[in-house]
Amino acid sequence: MHLVFLGPPACGKGTQSEILVKKYGYHHLSTGDILRKESASGSELGNLLKLTLANGALAPTDLVNKAIKKDIEKYSKNSILLMVIRARLIKHISLTTLLLKQMAK
Repeated sequence: MHLVFLGPPACGKGTQSEILVKKYGYHHLSTGDILRKESASGSELGNLLKLTLANGALAPTDLVNKAIKKDIEKYSKNSILLMVIRARLIKHISLTTLLLKQMAK
């Protein structure tokens, strides 16, 4: 099972996710956390993200998608994932849905 929480900043996505993580032990994935972790990793993708974010710009969709894909792939298809997304573009929702479907196979 995969749950995706979508919404604007500070609407409670992370709070609701934390409650479910504590109660059921699900894996919590946040696009913001994923981008910060990848930026600090020193990888090629991380360095591109770091440069973009350091300049105060929004990370390009293709970089966000690559970071999300990289992070999701480390979980087994039987993992229960909670995705917390501030989707500024429908592309993020579409990609996340596609990745989760691939994991279920």
